[in-house]
Amino acid sequence: MISGIVTDRHAIVSCSVVLPVHQATIFWDGVERDVRVFATGRRPLIGTALLNEQELVIQFTEGGLVMIEEL
Repeated sequence: MISGIVTDRHAIVSCSVVLPVHQATIFWDGVERDVRVFATGRRPLIGTALLNEQELVIQFTEGGLVMIEEL
């Protein structure tokens, strides 16, 4: 299981934007993986493709838990 804390909240709306994309290597579930990271100007974003075959539970509140478990 991977867990974390929600420290900031953002509204997500449907729109199109052009963002720089970078390659990165991350350590995910015990394995090194090459991923794309989107440079949003505020914080880099990694897409949800890493969550394939995973269960994601988020408590959407300041200090809330984030849990990811393999299905």
